[in-house]
Amino acid sequence: FEPPSIEVFGTEANGNTAPQHIIQGPKTQLDWPGAMSIDADTGDLYVANDMGQSIIVFHGTDQGDVAPFRVIKGPTTHLSYPAGVFVDTKNKEIWVSNIGNSSATVYPINANGDVAPLRMIRGADENKQSLRFGKTEALAYDSKRDQLLVPNCVMHPQIAGFARTAGINSAPVRAIEGQKTLISRTMHGFYYDGPHDEIVVMSPLAQAILVFRGGASGEEAPIRVIQ
Repeated sequence: FEPPSIEVFGTEANGNTAPQHIIQGPKTQLDWPGAMSIDADTGDLYVANDMGQSIIVFHGTDQGDVAPFRVIKGPTTHLSYPAGVFVDTKNKEIWVSNIGNSSATVYPINANGDVAPLRMIRGADENKQSLRFGKTEALAYDSKRDQLLVPNCVMHPQIAGFARTAGINSAPVRAIEGQKTLISRTMHGFYYDGPHDEIVVMSPLAQAILVFRGGASGEEAPIRVIQ
């Protein structure tokens, strides 16, 4: 449950070695960073910031609680839970893979702000919504709200709530996701406690049990943690 960070080690690092420097803190905007890519010509570090719905860019020498000097973010970008990023220095482009809308988007290497992609690759119409499912290990029924609660592991950690009558391509009516939730990439044990209106989640990688209020949604912290 440490805050998200980027740690830099020497190439000869071995054993219990401290990092040379760390990028960490609220100014960094790091929120489920999914992947990184370095511009070999400038040393700039590009980060796919999954829950931040953004690509954030740091200088190679940055350290501490420092703000990114460029941020690609906004509705025009078509970014949706970006999980992968690659810097193409030859063609001066940035490639991004998006879990939220099942797409790859391409931007100029110096893109900043709410910019439209140069190109977009997608296997379906944009009105088809990705449910961001990678590995669904459990299921619970929220009897108070008549919703199916589905935890998603590995690819995109979240707990999605669907209407009981949901069908193909039905969007979730809510999703618990994000850094403040403390949800990890594995949730194999899962239960809705009807009498107390609580959602109980096992988090084996954190050696913890998380308890959320029954109506939790978004980046909402658990009301209790057993750890």
